[in-house]
Amino acid sequence: MENGCNRWFTAEEARRTNFINDFSAVCFMSVRDVARLHSDIGQTKPVALVQSAVGGTRVSAWMSSEAIEKAAIKAGMKPGPGANSNNRVSVLYNAMISPFNKMSIRAAMWYQGEANAETSYPVSKTLYYASYLEAMIESWRTLKGDNFDFFIVTLPPSVFEGTPDQMGTGRMEVRIAELEVANTLTHNSAAPVCTELGGSSKWGIDHPFNKVEISRRLALQIVHETYDSQDRVDAVENGTLLYSSTWTGPIVSDVTANEGNVTITFEEFSSVMLTMHDVKGLNSDGTRDDCTLCCEKQPPFEVSSDGTNWTRIDRSDVVLGLSSVTLQGTKSVTKIRYGWMDAPECVLMNEDLLPLAPFVYSINQ
Repeated sequence: MENGCNRWFTAEEARRTNFINDFSAVCFMSVRDVARLHSDIGQTKPVALVQSAVGGTRVSAWMSSEAIEKAAIKAGMKPGPGANSNNRVSVLYNAMISPFNKMSIRAAMWYQGEANAETSYPVSKTLYYASYLEAMIESWRTLKGDNFDFFIVTLPPSVFEGTPDQMGTGRMEVRIAELEVANTLTHNSAAPVCTELGGSSKWGIDHPFNKVEISRRLALQIVHETYDSQDRVDAVENGTLLYSSTWTGPIVSDVTANEGNVTITFEEFSSVMLTMHDVKGLNSDGTRDDCTLCCEKQPPFEVSSDGTNWTRIDRSDVVLGLSSVTLQGTKSVTKIRYGWMDAPECVLMNEDLLPLAPFVYSINQ
């Protein structure tokens, strides 16, 4: 087919010419799912999709020089030299973002961070990535206006379930940064949790097979943030109800310590029927990517008394309440974290099978 760059394709033409095969699956399926969740989208309100994407790139390549200067002050360091031409500072911003500065764009989906997770920094990786990502989003919004929404895919695993040493991949630090930025920005931003959606496609482990679920979680957040849906939503296609869901997994409202226990309380609407789920996935070749230790032997909660040495809470000491989780036998702890693995073996989910986001909290005893 002819070069598909820098021109529009109708949906029918994209299918007929196979151009759709070269387009972002997550972008396309997320908007397809938004149309299932919101009756106006794709019907009375057509949606145009623009793809600007290059694999294996760092966040600084997508930033203007002004945004980089601002981020460098907050992070305490400037970005290093790029490992290749696509990772030079601002090179992709100049080539693939600034050409759209005069175009009215309602929202962006950001699926990046792998290259930053793999890079070493003299400062905290979470601080570095959060500083640069936030500055980038703010600079884009300056050009697009306050109603420019931004959605961040929290990084899926970069290793298979059961991989012994997962602490050095950087995924956990970047995920925390992504979630911090989504919560820090003033409005219309979200980071759907995809931390347990591992498995390998034909392009490898960094390209997870289950993009259908990544897209569904993105769509739920988009309908909530962009189209202001505050209640449960129904996904309908051709008059058939596919599912009904809230837009988020459990949202932490409070963490308290009392009598040797730590209790995590959640917003009630987000935490109906809390359950611990063994992580199970599928690779594109049909093989499984399932947990090996699972919830019974590797539950996702850990505590620390010094912020350096961590102890995993036994499954028998994790007590699920109506809208809370109590960790028993946690006297004198000062910090608690959840989901601190590249490929978690176990996740906490609500009735809609949406997971709790990874976190690290300090506790006042």
